[in-house]
Amino acid sequence: MSMFIREQENELFTRWKSYLHAHNQHFIADGVVNEAEWEAAPRKIVFLLKETNSKDYEWDEREYLNNYATAGYHTATVGKLAQWVDGAVLENKPDDWSSVEGRTASLEAKTALLRKICWVNIKKTPGKGTVVKESYEEYFAHQENRDFLREQLELYKPDLIVCCGTFDQLLMLKPTGKERITSRGIRVSHFGSVPVLDHYHPRAFMKNYLLYYSLCDAIRELRGNVECWNF
Repeated sequence: MSMFIREQENELFTRWKSYLHAHNQHFIADGVVNEAEWEAAPRKIVFLLKETNSKDYEWDEREYLNNYATAGYHTATVGKLAQWVDGAVLENKPDDWSSVEGRTASLEAKTALLRKICWVNIKKTPGKGTVVKESYEEYFAHQENRDFLREQLELYKPDLIVCCGTFDQLLMLKPTGKERITSRGIRVSHFGSVPVLDHYHPRAFMKNYLLYYSLCDAIRELRGNVECWNF
């Protein structure tokens, strides 16, 4: 790769930001949190969410997550997703939930986990705690926003994309025509050659341990199915 991922992201974001500014909209950057940690991770996973709950201004979510322990505020969404990294990326044995909670409890532990992932929002403009369907769909309806998002995701060449309530939108970017269901009812498809899981949002109305184990179970099942899993 002739350019570092951050350089490629920033070049894309310059064009994307210019487009959104022309439509009087702000832009919030996201992507690989820490490039060195991402490259060293045993499994490269993109977590694809809908939008950022934010005031109407611009900032860089990559920097926020990379320095999460010292950030001025901490959210339940980020904290819960950091727990998933323990089993999904690091492949730690999901033995008992108290052990998982212990490994991921501190802000320092959460920060170390978040540095190993790529966090992408479909909608790059600020949103609210609950997604406003009309504005979300209007944003996604713009072909330019879909094209920019496809270009961003193709930068990463991950081992897996975990969709957090964004599965259907992702497949609209690059449909494959094939869809499978894991034994526990998790939908599976591909973005090009990359496996895609239809998982829950971190703030879904479920116990934390159910969200964690459902993701770990789906990944273990996919790894045993060479038609779904590429490594």
